[in-house]
Amino acid sequence: MVWLQQEPVVSLWFAGLQLGGSAITEGFKLLIDRSRPLHQLVLDHGASFPSVHTFCTALLVFTLWTLCLPHIQDQETQLITVLIGIGWIAMAAISRVYLRDHYLSDVLASVCLASGWWLLVTPAEAFIQAKMRQFLPEGMLKSWPHQN
Repeated sequence: MVWLQQEPVVSLWFAGLQLGGSAITEGFKLLIDRSRPLHQLVLDHGASFPSVHTFCTALLVFTLWTLCLPHIQDQETQLITVLIGIGWIAMAAISRVYLRDHYLSDVLASVCLASGWWLLVTPAEAFIQAKMRQFLPEGMLKSWPHQN
């Protein structure tokens, strides 16, 4: 939706944020190589720490908040939106522990890691997007739908 309504740079920014974060979690998985809990309800292989599902869900919620909250005028609606996002992250985390794919520490660390990644990278958003505009073909930026 952002791809069509905004511009390709914003869409690529959010995609890069998600992909970069996923790469970080995979790096941690390889580095730490923690075994998964025993007696999984749904058999899963690979390392347990950190939970990529929880990490990516948290990043998605942060992205949706960034896109939606500035357009919501009512504070009660903003609060409800934030609480729904927190609930969504919590449900992803709880489901990973319930299915015995992760330990509680895996999902808590994933939320902290996602928050840290978000807080580390987003202050540089304007700079990175300006650099991206320099490298994208000019025709792509001018002929993009919904752009003046």
